Amino acid sequence: MTELQLNGILKETMLLWAIAASDVTPGLEQNADLSKSFGLTPVCFIRGYARILDLKRLICGIMAFSLLGCGAVAPHLSQGEQDRLRDRANQSQADLGGGPSKRSRRRRTQTTPRAVPRSEKQMTVLPRAKAGTLWADAISDNQADAFRQARRMVSEQVVAQLSSESQTVDSSFNGQETSGALLKVKIKSQFRHAELIRPVGVIRKGRDFVARVALDRSEAIAAYKRDIESTKADMKRAAAALRTAIKSKDTSILLSRRWSPAYLAARIQSDVSVLNALGASYSYKPTPRLLTLMKKAAALRSQSVIKLRVSGDVPDTLKRAVVGEIAKNMAKQNCKFVADKPNSTDADRPTARAHLRIASRKHLEYGTQWRYLGFELYAVDARSGSPVVHVSALPEFVHGGGPNWAMADQAVIRRLGKKLNEKYGLAIAELICR
Repeated sequence: MTELQLNGILKETMLLWAIAASDVTPGLEQNADLSKSFGLTPVCFIRGYARILDLKRLICGIMAFSLLGCGAVAPHLSQGEQDRLRDRANQSQADLGGGPSKRSRRRRTQTTPRAVPRSEKQMTVLPRAKAGTLWADAISDNQADAFRQARRMVSEQVVAQLSSESQTVDSSFNGQETSGALLKVKIKSQFRHAELIRPVGVIRKGRDFVARVALDRSEAIAAYKRDIESTKADMKRAAAALRTAIKSKDTSILLSRRWSPAYLAARIQSDVSVLNALGASYSYKPTPRLLTLMKKAAALRSQSVIKLRVSGDVPDTLKRAVVGEIAKNMAKQNCKFVADKPNSTDADRPTARAHLRIASRKHLEYGTQWRYLGFELYAVDARSGSPVVHVSALPEFVHGGGPNWAMADQAVIRRLGKKLNEKYGLAIAELICR
């Protein structure tokens, strides 16, 4: 075989592979171009093309026969696997110079858009408050602070600077008018049911939050009426205990605000004023018998004494200063200390015995002298021994320093006067001596 024949066979083979790879049947108008590109005559080109078609039919027949004979089962491929195989076939066709195979594309199913819950939607307008409610809006850069301000504004609407003052009653004791027995109790009204002020909504306004809260009037009225009934029940128990205390001159009951019908009556009046502010029609007036009991208790209470005994390893000047600061707070409740003498009990006056124990230590640091101070006040009824008041600020309550001990003591007393009311003002306020 000559070299020319070998070249012809090689060119014919390359042409046949090109035709097989393209899988496109060339028309008659393309025969001349293809044959010229490979240097073949049209006769050789047609003969080679017929030969490759026969070869393709033979291969397809053998593959079909083998599949039928072996009983092959069509493979089950997932949709994802079918898509990957189709993409690889298209890429192979593109690399060989042909276009992607034209196959049916998977239909895209239209999915219904997910409904966004109402909680995820950002409101742009605050919801309208229900009719018959008290509402308020507040703005702040903090959402929680905006709600706190709105609740405070609703409370101020309810209270509206209301104050309740009980009836002033002139009482007489042993047939003589006693100015110290005047029954006069003041309580500033406050809205105690802040839990009933509920949030309505919140929106964003730039970088700030606008919060709206509302109070249901009917719900608040029902809550305050329950409070009034509960206080009336407490008043019945207090009145029974007070009658017994008046006979025995028991200061643990007489000097306690918790057992004072006058204080409980003033609290009821305060709740009544809030009810009227909410639009309810409610009134309360103590019974004549209860008023008489209030007058007797006030007259006897005004004559009560608290005998004080002081102990502690401290200088006398510091001891007197501590007693003066505590007595100043007791005077707000019209209570006064007197010196306790051994076996000095007045049978005609309600008497309480108090013990003030003062503890102190010194400390020197870098040329500054420091005084640390603590105290304990414990009072009981002189006859029954029942507790009247107990305040414990041990071992160290306040401290002060200075270049010498005198200035250190002055500093610690100043600190005591400021901190005493903050820490134990409510405990001392439970005493009433008027």
